[in-house]
Amino acid sequence: MNIKDFKAIEVPLGEMQINAKSISNQKYDFQLNLNGQNVDLNINGDYLAEETGPKLNLNVDLNKLALSVIEGFSNEELKESKGSIAANFQLDGPVNDLNYKGEVNFNDASFLVSKLNSKFSLGKEKIKVDNQGIYFNQFSITDSQNNDFTVKGDILTEDITDPTFDLSINAKNFEALNSTKEDNELYYGKVVFDVDATVGGKLSFPKVKAKLTVNENTNATYVLPETQVDVVDRDGIVVFVNKENPDAILTRNDEDETSAVITGIELNTELVIEPNATFNI
Repeated sequence: MNIKDFKAIEVPLGEMQINAKSISNQKYDFQLNLNGQNVDLNINGDYLAEETGPKLNLNVDLNKLALSVIEGFSNEELKESKGSIAANFQLDGPVNDLNYKGEVNFNDASFLVSKLNSKFSLGKEKIKVDNQGIYFNQFSITDSQNNDFTVKGDILTEDITDPTFDLSINAKNFEALNSTKEDNELYYGKVVFDVDATVGGKLSFPKVKAKLTVNENTNATYVLPETQVDVVDRDGIVVFVNKENPDAILTRNDEDETSAVITGIELNTELVIEPNATFNI
C-alpha cells in the first residue's frame, strides 16, 4: 500500500515528561512518563554506556493504551474500538542480547474489522512473553454472537528465526465473516465454522492436525481477479508467485539468510462442509 493511501489522523496521546541525569561517567538514570486520557506509560531505569556496547536496565509499565489510539493508526481497517491494553516488561542486559520478561493484558477490549464487518472482543485476556517464548493460557477471542475462538499453549522462541509451536486451537460456531460487497469486493458474505486443531513442530516444518467444520449458516463469495492470477504448472508442480516480488517463492527473499524458510508441512486434516453451506467463486 502506498503511503498516499493513508488518511490523515489526529490521535491525542497526552503530556510527555523525560528526566535523565548522569550518575557516573558511564551510567545514566532515565525516566519517561506519557500521561493522557488514552495513554498512561511509565519507563524508568538506567542506561550504561560500555566499550563493548550499551546496557539497559528498564521497567516499562504501560498502565493503559486505549484501543481507540490503535484504531487511529489503522487507516480505517478497525472501527468501533473500545477498552484498552495494559503491559509491563522488565528489560535487562546488552542491547544486542537483551533479556526481557513481561505480559500483555486486554481489558474489555473490542473492535470491528472493517473488511470482515465482524466484531471481536477480548475480555480479560493475557499473553506472557519472555526470552524463551510466548505463552497463551486459554486466550479467547469472542465473536458478536458470544462464541469463542480459543488458543492454548506456547510458541517457544529460543531460536527466534525458527520458533517451535505447541498450540491447541478450538472454536464452536465462530463467526469470522459477516460482510457485504460494499465492505470488501474480493470476499464477502457469512462464514461460520468449528475447529479443533493442534499445531506443533517448527516454523520451518510445522505439524498441523485439525478438524474443520464449515457450518450450514455459511454463505460466502470469493472473487478471483484475473489480473492477479499467476500460477505456473510444470510437470505437475504448481508454483505460487508473490506478485509484489515475483523472484521470491512463497514471499522468500534468497538473500535473507536469517529468516526461517518453510521446507514442508505435516498436515492431517478432516474437512466437513455441512449440506446447506454455500460458496461462490
